[in-house]
Amino acid sequence: MRSLLRRSLREACESEAPHDSLLRRGPRLRYDIDRSKLPPELCSSFCLLSADEATATYISSACSLRSVLADVGSSLVAALLKLCLTHADTMALFHETMFACSAEQARRLLDAAGAASCSGGSMLDVGAADGATTARLAAATGASRVCVTEVSRLSALRLAARGYDCAVEEQPTASARFGLLSCLNVLDRTARPLTLLRRLRDMLAAAPPGGVLLLGVALPFRPAVLAAAGCSVPPTERLPPPLLRERRFEESVALFADLVLSPLGLRVSAWSRLPYLSRQIGGGGAGVCGGR
Repeated sequence: MRSLLRRSLREACESEAPHDSLLRRGPRLRYDIDRSKLPPELCSSFCLLSADEATATYISSACSLRSVLADVGSSLVAALLKLCLTHADTMALFHETMFACSAEQARRLLDAAGAASCSGGSMLDVGAADGATTARLAAATGASRVCVTEVSRLSALRLAARGYDCAVEEQPTASARFGLLSCLNVLDRTARPLTLLRRLRDMLAAAPPGGVLLLGVALPFRPAVLAAAGCSVPPTERLPPPLLRERRFEESVALFADLVLSPLGLRVSAWSRLPYLSRQIGGGGAGVCGGR
């Protein structure tokens, strides 16, 4: 799968095709779902998104010859750095290794959730990494104040340089009220995902009217806490066992909503499917990987 993805991306880049052609000829990015595999409430709350110009720009940039050559060198450096640094600190040294969503995609999903009232207020992004996705979320909502958290001190320095109020912590402890709470692709990489979700639930309850939690989860759920020397350890808190088995995407979504969110009193107002786009650095080569 990854080799096919790299080849199609390389061919698209070598042709120097425009963005729309790159999306047509590149990897098949899945945004659709099989509604027959979902309960009615999840069917009605689904918001269909699609690849936009920002998505194509990210793929095109990652596939450029300069970027590919840089990623090859970065992979070698990262392999050495991981011997003494954590994965988070190692990735903090490189630029925008992951594309979670565009500003327009975030805006459409928040509109579908009826969260227009969170626009122009304050936001907290948990696990902000290099801040690239944070910046897109801030642009989508016109946030007047942006706070972030990170476990990596090196990432915290970069986030502070962007002008964000950053706290180095795994679990958010801020007492301020935020109109938007975001936590994208963090649950499968934190040691205490249930504790984090409970904390976000409590912060959401204290949020101004119309507050919303924007949660991004990689499915199927494969948790691993990344440590130094390229090693990973299992989380200390585990999600319900049925969620950890290999399943269709739609089945994983339904189980996550039913077994994780519902017991915490969290209701799905709107949800979507976005491909996991990431530049492979220090993970077995350079290139762009797309996932479910």
